[in-house]
Order: sequence, then structure tokens, then C-alpha cells
Amino acid sequence: MADSSPLVSRLMGALGDDVSGRLGDVLEAPHELEGLVEQLLAGDIDALLFDDASVLERAGRAALDQKKASGEALLVARGVSASAAAKGAAGTRLVDRLSVRAGYGPVVEALLGGYYVVDDLAAALAAPVVEA
Repeated sequence: MADSSPLVSRLMGALGDDVSGRLGDVLEAPHELEGLVEQLLAGDIDALLFDDASVLERAGRAALDQKKASGEALLVARGVSASAAAKGAAGTRLVDRLSVRAGYGPVVEALLGGYYVVDDLAAALAAPVVEA
């Protein structure tokens, strides 16, 4: 996968094995939802994932030290808190339709857990407003 940001490329080179994965490599969407997931994540599909907060902190310092690299990079620790399902929401949670590598579910839920998929526009328009 090509990096969407020169900063991501530099960090991958500088951090090596400290990067436990990239978001786009740990999730897979069914064909009919690929476009939606790509639009929702945009450049964050290249988010760099780390095993714990201490490694994430080192990565953050390394990102700040990259004075000549342009772009942006999302850095996420695997232990991030997942979002809870909204009670009474219409449809199914998008994350429930994705295949996610073991151990990375909370990261995907933190980023995409608030999105729901309904069958059609009529169902979306009839859906109740719920508090997240």
C-alpha cells in the first residue's frame, strides 16, 4: 500500500518494528461497503497502530522531529477505548459488518463505531435521532 502522506512514509522508516500495524491492513470491508469505509477514513486509512501508550508517545515525538516531512499522520494505540453502540439506533453498526484482525477491534470501533448502515434512504429518513 502506498503511503498517502510523506510523513507516514518517514515514520514507517524511522519507527520500523515499533509500528504494530496500519489501519488499512487490519480491516476489510465487504465489497458493497468498501467505498463508504474509504470515504469515512480518507487519509486515516494509513493510520499507524502501536501496541501501547509508551510506544505511541515515542512515535509522537518522532513525528514532531520530522521537520522536512509534510503531511499528516494519525497515530493510535491498540488499547484505545472503543465506542459503545447507541441504544435505539436504526440499522446495523458499520463495524459489525467489517472483518478486523484480532486485537484491533477497539481501534476500528473508536474510529467507525458511531456509523450505522440502513437498507435504503427511506429507512435512514425514518430512523430515530439517538444520543451517542
